[in-house]
Amino acid sequence: MGIYFYFPSSKELFVLHFFWIFVSFSFGFYSGYMLEQSKKDTFLAYEALIAMTSADSLTGFQNKNNLADLIRIEVSRFKRYGHPFSIVLMTIDNFKELKAIYGHQISDLVLIELAQLIKDHIRLTDVVVKWEAGEFIIIYQETDEDVLKILAEKLRHSIEEYTFKNVGKKTISVGITSYREHDDPDTIIKRVDMALSRAKMKGKNNIEFL
Repeated sequence: MGIYFYFPSSKELFVLHFFWIFVSFSFGFYSGYMLEQSKKDTFLAYEALIAMTSADSLTGFQNKNNLADLIRIEVSRFKRYGHPFSIVLMTIDNFKELKAIYGHQISDLVLIELAQLIKDHIRLTDVVVKWEAGEFIIIYQETDEDVLKILAEKLRHSIEEYTFKNVGKKTISVGITSYREHDDPDTIIKRVDMALSRAKMKGKNNIEFL
């Protein structure tokens, strides 16, 4: 009995070659998908960790110590997915005078009322940070300059129309800015702070974009 060797035809070789290309491509695609999913899961877990850490006891908003990390998260999101974000820095006009006249307890109640007004005018995806005395920072996700100006004006107007229980009418000044390429937390915070300073210099109760 002789020994026979089977040699596949050129058509069979082509099919076999195509099959291995498909398998290799599928494996590479799956591996890439799993790696990207792992990165995404890590990213979301980090966001959740930041959200749970040391919220401001008075307003329930994020603590100021978390701001730099929160901005880094948004920068990473922009670099990966191209989602823009913007920042609002707002302050109660003449808050130091209000605190001197009414005292610590009443000024805290004003901040609590203001915090509720802010909550009523933001989306679930937006993040609020209790900043300095009488100041709040809002990080608006996936928001460009034009939309940001509309949102900031609606918030400013609603506070102007509101009557606080113990101190009556109050107003806010607002500085706004959007993320620019090569920004880091320090540059964004400095720029929005400059915008707020300009708003106060122009008579308060207004919005300045920088």
